[in-house]
Amino acid sequence: MEEITALAKRRGFIFQSSEIYGGINGFFDYGPLGAELKRNIRDCWWDDMVRRRDDIVGIETSIIMHPKVADVAVFGIPDADWGEQVKAVVQPAPGAEPSPGLAAEILAWCEGRLAKFKT
Repeated sequence: MEEITALAKRRGFIFQSSEIYGGINGFFDYGPLGAELKRNIRDCWWDDMVRRRDDIVGIETSIIMHPKVADVAVFGIPDADWGEQVKAVVQPAPGAEPSPGLAAEILAWCEGRLAKFKT
């Protein structure tokens, strides 16, 4: 393991955080090549698991981050014009009562965090 770590450090894939910033040993930051490798792996995974499949859509997590949301289910509904519409069912967090006001609050929350075509 030490040989692999040393090679990754020499080639710019990782840097030990304590060598850059001082402080605690045992933590690493991505170097320029490591950041590129991480991005390439993430993009390959996204392409394989989301873009190439008709039964999967990529979503952003803004809706679940609302403090009054406990859980969310996102699914597609057939649509004559677009083939499919993406819909979400929201389970309110304990203490939050379902209401048109809560729905409007969650939509306003998402509008500030998602691209306009997603809201």
